[in-house]
Amino acid sequence: MRRRYPGLSIICDPSHIAGRRELVESLCQQAMDLKFDGLMIETHCHPECALSDARQQVTPEELSSILNRLIIRDNEQMTDDIALFRSRIDIIDRHLLQLLSDRMDISRDIGSYKREHNIPVLQNNRYDTILRDSVRIGEELRLDPDFVAMIIKAIHEESIKQQI
Repeated sequence: MRRRYPGLSIICDPSHIAGRRELVESLCQQAMDLKFDGLMIETHCHPECALSDARQQVTPEELSSILNRLIIRDNEQMTDDIALFRSRIDIIDRHLLQLLSDRMDISRDIGSYKREHNIPVLQNNRYDTILRDSVRIGEELRLDPDFVAMIIKAIHEESIKQQI
């Protein structure tokens, strides 16, 4: 929203998002980290007696404590501190995109070969092997198996499109 409407003020309602008072503080901190413009927090002197939304309300004392513990981070300073890491990531992303481009070039070549030799584009056994091996290798590299599977599935779908 902020990128699309930079002048729009965005207020977070952690009480309703959480639905439980014990989650309100962490949601407030997340909202501040995301540079929300404000918070709308339900408070009641005796939350257990509130006629509505009792579970998500905090006492005024709890509200004061939550607000005092919030950390307003300097994202500009943080950006300067992590600029080197981000530049390294940018280089790696460029390499990943180049590798994907190279892979799609090969997929197009495979597609031509399959057409010339009347071979079906989809080879389920090959896909199953690639997926299984990639997930195993990803786990060895400390990558989440679901993440690896999602990437391999997306690459495979694009490879099929390129072959067709």
